[in-house]
Amino acid sequence: MNDPTRFARNSTSRRSFLRLAAAAAGTGVVASGARGATPSQWFGVSGWNAFRSVTRADDGYLLTGIQTNADDEQVGWAVRLDDDLETVWERTYQSPPHLTETDVGEDHDGFEFAIRDGDGGFLLVGWWHTLGSDSRFGWLVRIDGRGRVRWSRTYRRPGVNSFRDDFAGGVRTDDGFLLVGRTIASEFLDDRSGDGWVVSMSKNGRVRWQRAYNTENETNGSWEDDDRHDALSAVVAVDDGYLAVGEASPDGPTESSPTAGWAVRLDADGDVRWSRTYRSDPDAKNEFRDVVSTDDGYVFAGVAGETESVTELHDYQMRGSGWVLGVDGRGRRQWEDDGGSGFHAVAPSASGVLVAGRRNGRGWAVEYDGDGERTGRTATESARDSAYTAVARTPDGHLLAGYGRQSGETNALVETVEAGDDADGGDEDDEHLLEIVATERGDVNYQFTVDGTVEGVRVDDKIKAESNDAITENDDGTVTVSGFTGNAGYGDAFRFTGDIQYFERTGGDADFFVRLDGDRVDPEELADDDRDSHLFEIVASEWGEVEYRFTVDGAVEKVRLNGRVKAENNDVVTENDDGTVTVSGFTGNEGFGDAFRFTGSMTDFERTSGDADFFVRLDGERVSVDDLLD
Repeated sequence: MNDPTRFARNSTSRRSFLRLAAAAAGTGVVASGARGATPSQWFGVSGWNAFRSVTRADDGYLLTGIQTNADDEQVGWAVRLDDDLETVWERTYQSPPHLTETDVGEDHDGFEFAIRDGDGGFLLVGWWHTLGSDSRFGWLVRIDGRGRVRWSRTYRRPGVNSFRDDFAGGVRTDDGFLLVGRTIASEFLDDRSGDGWVVSMSKNGRVRWQRAYNTENETNGSWEDDDRHDALSAVVAVDDGYLAVGEASPDGPTESSPTAGWAVRLDADGDVRWSRTYRSDPDAKNEFRDVVSTDDGYVFAGVAGETESVTELHDYQMRGSGWVLGVDGRGRRQWEDDGGSGFHAVAPSASGVLVAGRRNGRGWAVEYDGDGERTGRTATESARDSAYTAVARTPDGHLLAGYGRQSGETNALVETVEAGDDADGGDEDDEHLLEIVATERGDVNYQFTVDGTVEGVRVDDKIKAESNDAITENDDGTVTVSGFTGNAGYGDAFRFTGDIQYFERTGGDADFFVRLDGDRVDPEELADDDRDSHLFEIVASEWGEVEYRFTVDGAVEKVRLNGRVKAENNDVVTENDDGTVTVSGFTGNEGFGDAFRFTGSMTDFERTSGDADFFVRLDGERVSVDDLLD
């Protein structure tokens, strides 16, 4: 798969309420000297480094995650910050079996979260992965306030032939900790079997009790007859017990029925009080990644999509549409929303909750009030290829943690979001809802570009952005959507910020209408475009090759009209010293071609190679090359 840190452009300069600070640690196993995490400053080491959690401490924060060491191995990583985000200490850690392994690159470790232990220290919770048997087991390290190890142990579910027993969430209890995770049969992409795993543990690491859970209410001692996948990702303490969330297979085998989001209410002894499943997208896998208690219930944060392997996590991670759901104390739906490409974490806020994840390839956080309405308070990470994986409430707002790309490396980052400030710094970031709806049988192909951000959303079962609607970030900071819909009453929907620069139909013959913020508008009135731009297509009309070159005295951007007519990597756009732009392209085979949008005039066009016949279209009309240059 792609690197898991594939994200996008910076809008921090437009948001006065954001303060960016990035921190990445050294490679040693002892504490480094104090080093500040200052605004807009990065600290990095070679390899892949990421924060996975942020935990509030008495006088600062503890950040935990994963660092790549000099041997190209993942190791556990913890960074202690004070209230001013100055680094107090940082350390890397290795699990006991990793420390004894002599084959370099065979073993890897990482921390997923931390829990305050009530004695001034922390329990660091993560995993140990060995490539030899492709096994992954839970790993716990208890440290004091200065990061020194009290004890370090790995854990697996006793008496069961599992190859994946690890923890994803946990809370402190009166006499220890309660941890939740999963126990599954074999390789990490195995979604055919598995149970949620809950372990009650003392402060010294002794297991008091452990149980496995699934929606069939059966305990799997072996995996031979298990064809469903259940797992737990997060837990909160509630009155007389706990509420854990994750994913489950309530409707049959996972090979024929995608997973659903799962919430299970446990009493203090681990007995089930109630269990419910939920779906955002019935055709996708659904999971909850985090949960927070509210005054009248809970808010779950997660994703609906498909799973992809992430090399550095030695695990899978779901990619798709972000999903946030508010429920009452019995788990009954109160409100829900989708957006972005996945939510990782949620924390209380003054107005409701702040949910963190990613959108348009960048770290993104958005606030919801108690009724599930977006308040307009958002944060978008400045770094390309970034994500927010954790959020903690602070005295002045929130602290977001995650990772992003800078100078070719992936480094950890933190960012503060201050409470009480206007979210987006002005009207330019107000969110709008755009719907494109067909009114008769047939196809509607369209394209539009905005100078802000875009996310596909689901309005209802008929009007929703889907996988055939492509959202592309352009090099100039704009975002282009190329979509397809059709048939009466069906359509696509998107939330966007900024202005629509242009909107056009690119194919199909069905009538349609567009709605902006609930009101029908003329498509020609959508665009705030004074560039006098043109759509140009070069399409082969027979089998063979077409190589070409053209120059314009304005600007050029690549366009995707549909699966057949689209500019690709082999089409090169070059800015010349005289202010013109030259495109050198290649296409071929009947019905396939390239597409571009340009401003100004085309000063020359020529075929440079190939023998296939072709035609050109300008603004949807076939024209001759002579007419093109006139």
